[in-house]
Amino acid sequence: MTTPTLAAAGRVRRRSSTRVATRWLLSRNFVMAAWAAGILVLAVVVGPVLVDRFTTVEISVAQFGRQGFTWFPFSIAIITSSVYINVHVAAGMTRRSLGRASLVQAVTMAATYTVIMTVVLQLEALAFDAVGWGHKIVDENALFQDSSQVGWILADLGLVFLTAQVSGLLVGIVYYRLGGWWGTLALPFTVGPLILVSPLLTSTLLDPIAPLARVPLVGLVPVVLAALYLAVLRNAPLRKVAT
Repeated sequence: MTTPTLAAAGRVRRRSSTRVATRWLLSRNFVMAAWAAGILVLAVVVGPVLVDRFTTVEISVAQFGRQGFTWFPFSIAIITSSVYINVHVAAGMTRRSLGRASLVQAVTMAATYTVIMTVVLQLEALAFDAVGWGHKIVDENALFQDSSQVGWILADLGLVFLTAQVSGLLVGIVYYRLGGWWGTLALPFTVGPLILVSPLLTSTLLDPIAPLARVPLVGLVPVVLAALYLAVLRNAPLRKVAT
């Protein structure tokens, strides 16, 4: 009776450490997402008003939040995997639980940023239409050409933001485990897939595959990056993090 009981207790502890780490990571990331959303809304409100004083407002301002919502969470993910590992393990939790928690955080925050930007785009379009301004999408890297294409917006931003999150985790743990030189040399393999996501969705790189068929195909990119991240994280020796 002792062995099953201990095994069950071990499973409970592993699940608990994953939940604890997930809650901690999400609580911090939600705060940063709130600030990022506030900055985007401020830009959407103030930007067109300033532009309208000198010329005609013809394009969406919110569409440019795509870059911020890609690279800001990407940088936070690097910090998560390269710095938090020491704190996590020192607290008696496992690398496996950190891997699970950070990936749950990545998926959750990618969905959060996707929803935020989609909602802001819709509200911006309504506001622009009310005052007679244009609301053109000029981002050639976007899979959508109009704010009314909500399905394409969700698919496009969701894939880009998720890949950014997971790519950041991979970049961080590679630098942490292999050091600066190897981490830098590995950037084509750790960041390269993120840079390729938009061209794979929108350019001729995957012709003649239809855009709708490209979405699940490109969806394999963050899955592969996540698998690589877990592989590098597994049994990673603890190192002093330079500041």
